[in-house]
Amino acid sequence: MLKQAILNSRYAGVALICAICAVSAAGMNVPAAAEASPSAKQTPGDEILARVDGIAIRASDLDFVEKEITSNITNLPPVARRRLLVEYLIDNHLFAAMAKQKNLEETDGFKRRMTYYRTRALREMLFEKEVKGSISEKLAKALYEERVESLKDEKEVRARHILLPTQAEAVDVLKKVTAGGDFAALAKEYSIDSRTKTRGGDLGFFGRGRMVSELEKAAFSLTPGQVKGPVKSDYGFHIVKLEEQRDKPVPNFEDVRNEIMTSLMQQRAQNVAEGLRTKAKIEFVEPELKKFVELSRKKAEERRAEIEKKMKAQIEQMEAAKKSGKGSDGQIRPQ
Repeated sequence: MLKQAILNSRYAGVALICAICAVSAAGMNVPAAAEASPSAKQTPGDEILARVDGIAIRASDLDFVEKEITSNITNLPPVARRRLLVEYLIDNHLFAAMAKQKNLEETDGFKRRMTYYRTRALREMLFEKEVKGSISEKLAKALYEERVESLKDEKEVRARHILLPTQAEAVDVLKKVTAGGDFAALAKEYSIDSRTKTRGGDLGFFGRGRMVSELEKAAFSLTPGQVKGPVKSDYGFHIVKLEEQRDKPVPNFEDVRNEIMTSLMQQRAQNVAEGLRTKAKIEFVEPELKKFVELSRKKAEERRAEIEKKMKAQIEQMEAAKKSGKGSDGQIRPQ
């Protein structure tokens, strides 16, 4: 085990360097590790942890390294983790010093790596400022309040189903259900849905847009205890029983805070990237890659057009239903 070998070895830094180099050789780009700080003076809040050939290794140096190797040392005790990071920086400095002696800084390979690492460092600093720096807890809380408001009227249902391969088989099982047969027991015996049959066909709670559309529509049209079927879908023929209904539970902000923050950062990063790409001249030169990119873009445009077409049809349907006094499900609504 890598962690055990690291803890037991006096050459912990070397072991970690080998592990990181192995990851890099496998095709994963790893940023250049922080070199030890040249200043030997103590700085408040950024204390010196060790020195190697007079070069100071500071607490802030560990922040850079830890981002590279967190997955390798997550479960180590704090003091063992810090010791390991310091050992890594010591060996990192020694290896780099030998590389300088061998004039490796002058090689094309080194220069290409430095170009890449510099570009990546600039990108990461921009990300910190323009993406992370623009996302605040206040913004996340505002989005949470907006989403919570929209969730207040959402309903969820808990249903069971029995899936059969043919309509005739579904009709036969439906007769057994309507004759008083135990739905859960019949699901265990006849359903071809391997995911739910052992649970008596129980689908759990779900809201709209979370289930096969035909099955979902049937479930939401029932009242608790009612059964409907056969309902045809791409998977076969369903017999559906509604168990219960409820208002969708609203999560606390703290439970979804990280998820919202991540979502906001991803959205912001995408907006920044799209803005930059719009201004940039990007050209794919290699023929096979160029062809693949063009095909992917064409498919994406087709999917976008199809989604827009469906959304337009749904809006038109809703507007027509509103004018006629009917809901989108065809039921008469009070005026």
